[in-house]
Amino acid sequence: GRVATDRFHVTTTTGGAARVLHMMEDYAQTEFPALQVWLTSTTEQGAGIAVDGPRARGATAALVEATDLSQGNLRTTGRPLDVALEGRGFLVVETPAGERLIRGGSLKLDGQGTLVTGDGEPVLGEQGRIITTGGSIEIGPDGTITSDGHSVDQLRVVLPDEGAALFKEGASRFLVAQGAGTDPAPDVRVRQGQLEEANLDSIGGMVSLVDVQ
Repeated sequence: GRVATDRFHVTTTTGGAARVLHMMEDYAQTEFPALQVWLTSTTEQGAGIAVDGPRARGATAALVEATDLSQGNLRTTGRPLDVALEGRGFLVVETPAGERLIRGGSLKLDGQGTLVTGDGEPVLGEQGRIITTGGSIEIGPDGTITSDGHSVDQLRVVLPDEGAALFKEGASRFLVAQGAGTDPAPDVRVRQGQLEEANLDSIGGMVSLVDVQ
């Protein structure tokens, strides 16, 4: 990418950086000496430190780019277990490391009839794990789940404490900062048969990629 009128930034894999630099220097000297190009490695100027301990996340939070949590467009799929949230809020899932937050997604039933994420993590309701017994499942705008006409539970829809930091885990899971909690989010609407699309502006995203390449 061009970073100035006379300066360019070239990236490659870390393992191949030395080889690529050597090749470029060879071409600059033997094939294109008239161009008067000077090459330098920025990889060698980098440094890294390890941050560990119970407060590691908080200590590095200010250095991590914030995740955009603005509402994405909702796309209708018609699949009964596709769930999206309209408004500021999260569903709660149970993981081996504790409770985590998600914005919805393509859910499913496991062999015991438990409502789980695509990765098999139980989605939690107000009474705990949501276990269905019937065939058809309906999810109301307030998160109420009915199976074959019988009320089963209500999805836990929450919002982290005001100002609480959220740490992204994987593609779509979030952890609330240590010491912070969550509150019910009654204004959020649950949309069955819909998925939330990525909230990335495609044109803005391409411009950003061009700027940093």
